[in-house]
Amino acid sequence: MCDWVEASSEEHADFMTIQAPRHSISLTRRIEATPAKIYAAWTEPETMARWLGKVAADVRVGGRYRFESPAPGGTTYIYTGEYLVLEENRRVAQTFLAGEPDPHAPRPYHNEFIEIQIRRLEGSASEVSFVNGWDGDSIGEDGEAAAKAAWSQWLDQMEQAVLKS
Repeated sequence: MCDWVEASSEEHADFMTIQAPRHSISLTRRIEATPAKIYAAWTEPETMARWLGKVAADVRVGGRYRFESPAPGGTTYIYTGEYLVLEENRRVAQTFLAGEPDPHAPRPYHNEFIEIQIRRLEGSASEVSFVNGWDGDSIGEDGEAAAKAAWSQWLDQMEQAVLKS
């Protein structure tokens, strides 16, 4: 387990009262896997590590996580947050912060979260709906396109990990 930088409940206390984020990006994808396998890719640290990199996660509502994802050129991206909703085989919602948490650094985005909804389709296929929402600054059209491409890459990696399990 890793040591967590505390920025939890007070920082995210207003999250649950938000009806809709000011900004969001949504993706939907059909994956040839059961909801249980997809849910495991977001909630079982061993499965998560196959597509996210190094993972430390206390998978329970209120539990915290940290992902360290390798990137080309030796860069490592760090993501942290707290689990907000865990509905087995249906839904995962969590706060999301890119980079090391620094309570003294100004952030252009706040109340950022990601949410995954899983819906069973025919056979063993599932539909995955992904939302990244936040309040604060807009990222503009170019930023939105780049973010969608990055989230699509994450979903590609998750799908490959699920298909191999």
